[in-house]
Amino acid sequence: MEIRRIGICLKEGRPEAADTVIALATWLRDRQIEVFADPESASVLGTEPVARERLAATTDLLIVIGGDGTLLSVARAVGRHSVPILGVNLGRLGFLTEVNVDELFGALEKVLSGDARIEPRMRLDVRVRR
Repeated sequence: MEIRRIGICLKEGRPEAADTVIALATWLRDRQIEVFADPESASVLGTEPVARERLAATTDLLIVIGGDGTLLSVARAVGRHSVPILGVNLGRLGFLTEVNVDELFGALEKVLSGDARIEPRMRLDVRVRR
């Protein structure tokens, strides 16, 4: 799978991640990859924001910078689209976000070279009626 369009999603209220988002966008653009950003990332990059639901429909990969909660929020927004998600953990412990910020660019090199494994995950949509 060739990756030419990547969406960046950032956890709300994490201004300390601005340098990571800027470095990531620059790194991707240097590799001729089109970058799209959710509203939080777009405010850091000074670009036009794209709703997370739309990112899932128009990109080849989503990079979620935050934690497990942010990844789950993006997964809900993705809905039925089958776009892969790379979770980048800003904290110390993440069960779903497997990559930390220090490992981001190495992990992306593997993804772009086709040397990464995509693990399909199931998401349940549950409603309780009383």
